[in-house]
Amino acid sequence: MKRWIWIITVVLVIAYLSDIAFAVRVHTKGRFVWLGPRLVSPIEGTEVYTFRITFRFITRALDEVESASGYLIYLADNSEFVNHESFNIADRSSEGITMAFSTYIPEHMRPSPGDRKTYYWKVKVVDRKHESYWSEVGTFRLNLSAPPPVPASPASETIAVSSDHPTVTFSWHSPPPEGTQSGFRLQIADNPSFSPIQVGMIEEGESRCATMNSYNLNIYYPLASGRYWWRIRTKRGDSIWSEWSSLRSFCLCHEISLTSPRDGKTFIVEPGTQSLTVLLDWSGDERTRRFFYFIEKSSPPARRAPARIEGITWKHEPVQEDIPIDEWGEGEYLWGFREMLEGEGGCPYVECPYATRKFYVYHRPETPTIVYPTDGSRISEMRPTFEWERVLYATSYLVQLQEASSGSLIFSKEVGNPIFVGVRTITLSLPEDLAPGRYVFKVRSIREFSRGFGGPSHGQIRSSWAESSFEIRQRNALLGRLPKPQAKEEVLQKPKALSGVTPGIKLILPKKDNAPPSLSVLSPKDGERIKSKVIPAKLTVSVEAKDQGEVISGIDRVEFWRNGKKAAVKTRPLKGSRYVAEIKGLKEGWNKIEVKAYDRAGNRSSISLRVYIECLLKKPRIFSVPKIQLSPTKKNPRPESIGQ
Repeated sequence: MKRWIWIITVVLVIAYLSDIAFAVRVHTKGRFVWLGPRLVSPIEGTEVYTFRITFRFITRALDEVESASGYLIYLADNSEFVNHESFNIADRSSEGITMAFSTYIPEHMRPSPGDRKTYYWKVKVVDRKHESYWSEVGTFRLNLSAPPPVPASPASETIAVSSDHPTVTFSWHSPPPEGTQSGFRLQIADNPSFSPIQVGMIEEGESRCATMNSYNLNIYYPLASGRYWWRIRTKRGDSIWSEWSSLRSFCLCHEISLTSPRDGKTFIVEPGTQSLTVLLDWSGDERTRRFFYFIEKSSPPARRAPARIEGITWKHEPVQEDIPIDEWGEGEYLWGFREMLEGEGGCPYVECPYATRKFYVYHRPETPTIVYPTDGSRISEMRPTFEWERVLYATSYLVQLQEASSGSLIFSKEVGNPIFVGVRTITLSLPEDLAPGRYVFKVRSIREFSRGFGGPSHGQIRSSWAESSFEIRQRNALLGRLPKPQAKEEVLQKPKALSGVTPGIKLILPKKDNAPPSLSVLSPKDGERIKSKVIPAKLTVSVEAKDQGEVISGIDRVEFWRNGKKAAVKTRPLKGSRYVAEIKGLKEGWNKIEVKAYDRAGNRSSISLRVYIECLLKKPRIFSVPKIQLSPTKKNPRPESIGQ
């Protein structure tokens, strides 16, 4: 008997643990009873945050052939299942299937908002003839509290947005447990009371928002530059919203779009240029009222103040600035714009990030001066040696020799610049002899520049051509100079009374250059009023000087005078016959400018004009204080009134 009891017990345990569908049949009071389903979730005090509950359990069959035809679920807020709610499920499922049944907790069983409540549930299999035992009792707890999230960023920082990068990432820390968030609301306003709200958005959806702790929001177009506050609240379940989070603020800046000069642009300035005018073209947010800009030399000259120009503009227009190239020198320059938010929109002084670009300034090398052969000369050397003066900034020279009549190229070569600074002239010999005839010798200076010390060559800058026309004759031919244009010559008869001279010999003497050069002022005009931001002011004077007459000797120099004092001297034209000089030290009011031109024969021309310098800065108001008369009895009397 004991042996049979032991065998039956083992079979029951194995059947329960192995989850066999036909179970064990026990005859009790004329009907059959089977083991109940096995619970999956929620069990063991699982915490839920929504009124919608999903019960999951594993099915069991009622007999060996047919599957179950229905299930009965009890739900109560007490372990004795007093005043329980029942749910009937009509489902014909096979053995071992996980069933899921969703329903809402009845309103009379729901806790108050913010409270927590524990619930109990169980299930059994039923059909028309049979029913199983109840399953084990599952428990779960409904939590209606939703703590507010903690905002992370942005917080007390400056953010720059642009049309290319218009979004700002808002991030926060959701309260535990993770994965229970089903939505959130985000608000942005320009005041901490959030009245009115500039940006408000709602994102809901349990599958989308469950694990979201950040959101990218496009605020470039709806928000102007200034200070803003933001807050967030999250949602749990179907309708459980948390309180609003604490506030965070940030300052918003709009990046500037820089148009011109483009990044990496190279400016070539002519020799003798004192200043370079740069037009800064840009665009920014039309809602911003003030913009800050600057131009600076990346590597300022040694032992000098920082090479930097700063300014403020209230207009959305290009800005024009003059860069003193003669003081700052050539090289890399940096320029940029940013918005000014000093005391604007509730923000304190905020340094918005710069939008910057680079440009480069380089001097064009001067046109070389040909030393030999001179223009219009006659030589007898069949293999002449060409010579020209060394040029500042030049790294090499391009030399060409052409036939004067046909213009065909005979010889072309690039000659490097000597390393030694003391070398003033450069010579070049031809490899072969030339035939008698007229030739044109041409030379130009070349400068290779690189961006960055020791970097690769970035480009070349070439000067204009220097030309010299000469003629090669036989050795027994007359050597001399062919002036260009050829001066008229007069023939003087040698007196016959002179002894030792054969009668009939003619002495040819050239005429002298007695005509003064022509001189005209291109800019400024006589009587012109010029506005300046600083006193003493500076002014660029441009004149045109040409030698004229039957005999032309050429311009020797042009002098520029300021109020009776010599200000500048130019010996070479900037281009053609144009001479340019920058005159400094001009006082406020009327100034006299005088220009004098000298040719090589000593002739002089002069012209003068008057310009008026007007200062743009307001003069400070000066108060006069009356003199205090000391009496013999009182040494320090107090005046009755001062400044009246």
